[in-house]
Amino acid sequence: MTPSEYKELKNLKRENLRDHMNDLELIYFEGCLNQDDAIHREKYLKTSWGKKYIKNRIKHYLTGLGERATTEITQTNDSQGFGKLKQDAKEGGKIAGDAKNALEQKTEKKVSTNENYLDAPESKKRLK
Repeated sequence: MTPSEYKELKNLKRENLRDHMNDLELIYFEGCLNQDDAIHREKYLKTSWGKKYIKNRIKHYLTGLGERATTEITQTNDSQGFGKLKQDAKEGGKIAGDAKNALEQKTEKKVSTNENYLDAPESKKRLK
């Protein structure tokens, strides 16, 4: 969905889209100011360094998804007490775990690997 389509969905005219997103929508959002910026960003994301960046973002997204799912479950169930909250956390973690497994199955790649962005020489990290 494009930002324009998203704004239309939310019935926004000139308001900032991010100001009108809930926690689940804000877990990961990336926008560009114009088409040239978007094309440049897309080209970068298709490089090996861009793909590593995406892997890192996915890890953070899955963590955020699990945390937010747990919060939603807890609020919906009005959970009280350690035992119930622990169960809600397990359910939220399962949602994130299922999403991770589905992604790995679809891409045939592991989300978590032993690759480390910081091990690369600084010259290879920079966009040319």
